[in-house]
Amino acid sequence: MISDPRTTPDSRLGRFIFALSVALLGHYLTFFMQMRPALYVALIALSPLILVIDKILPAARFAWSRPAIHGAPQ
Repeated sequence: MISDPRTTPDSRLGRFIFALSVALLGHYLTFFMQMRPALYVALIALSPLILVIDKILPAARFAWSRPAIHGAPQ
């Protein structure tokens, strides 16, 4: 989910901030709260932060440059 262009902030700095916040919350939940699925919980809990980051740090939305080729060439 972090690497998916639809579910990550648009700007490079925004992606860094989002990844860092997920890692920090995941670390806290793992080592201080003793929660096994800490990274999943952190990712789900912080996903609304993406909307805030995109408002504060606007950037062009990612778009694939060309469509994927279906099937192997013959």
